Amino acid sequence: MLDRPVRVACPCCLGSGFVVARGTRRLRVNELIRIVAAKTGIPTSAIRGTTRSREYLRCRDVVTRIACEEGHTLEHIGRVLGLRHHTTIMTGRNRAARLFDTDPDFKRLCDNVKGAALTALTGEDR
Repeated sequence: MLDRPVRVACPCCLGSGFVVARGTRRLRVNELIRIVAAKTGIPTSAIRGTTRSREYLRCRDVVTRIACEEGHTLEHIGRVLGLRHHTTIMTGRNRAARLFDTDPDFKRLCDNVKGAALTALTGEDR
């Protein structure tokens, strides 16, 4: 929990700042991985793993997109997603932005995961 509102510079969103309100909690990257795994049927170990198949990359891209929206740094996301370099996460973030605009299935998955994550968070803290 945060004691006061703070402005956070989000390197994932090209430096645009946003305010984290007092008493709120960000979605954790591990929580996002678990929700993506539940929605897609892909094990969390595979999402964190080294396989580069399309279905696993899509899962990582969903996690990356939402984690960036939540204000996590590229470095942190990379650590949680299997010790990946921040530039790998940056590439995934950019790919996710393109897919979100062009692929309705990807957009639907992102929206479903974000909704489930916020619902879980609302039940806990908000």
